[in-house]
Amino acid sequence: MTEQHGMAEKLIDLLGAYTVEILNGTVLNNVSAGDITSSQTDALQFIERHSGCSTTMLAEGLRISIPSATRLVDRLVKKEALERKEYAEDRRQLELYLTDIGINIITEVRKARYDRVQKALNTMVPTEREVFIKLLEKFIKGTICDISTLENICLHCGTEHDEECIVDTMRKELGNKKEEIW
Repeated sequence: MTEQHGMAEKLIDLLGAYTVEILNGTVLNNVSAGDITSSQTDALQFIERHSGCSTTMLAEGLRISIPSATRLVDRLVKKEALERKEYAEDRRQLELYLTDIGINIITEVRKARYDRVQKALNTMVPTEREVFIKLLEKFIKGTICDISTLENICLHCGTEHDEECIVDTMRKELGNKKEEIW
């Protein structure tokens, strides 16, 4: 292992720890006073992107079991961050929607995360930020080596889908390679 490789691995570990502990843990705790978990925030974000989705869609999007998704929804309904509505064509189906409380939680979490990331980016001059973002994108593209990896990191962005999404770009590239192999 080269010295560069070892340093890159340590920096990736630090970035991962920062993301989990600070951008998810600390920010979420500060915004919600410990009342909302990371899993609940993930659910709220998914529902925001897929308004009116079912519990089954939520489970698939978060890669959890349907019973786990149901419990997650129940907790968010109790906290008044989410509401369930009967599906018009089939009353047995439920659609999930954010309430004003849920929207406020997501807005506050995003703002707090944005502020933290912006503070870090502000330590760089504009050209460094541009290079950093390009290199980070290139690094992420380099980590997506197969469809399984791609599906596991996809954010399922739904209604706010970006046509230039790295995951979408890589999905097309991997799809083309697959066709060439066959």
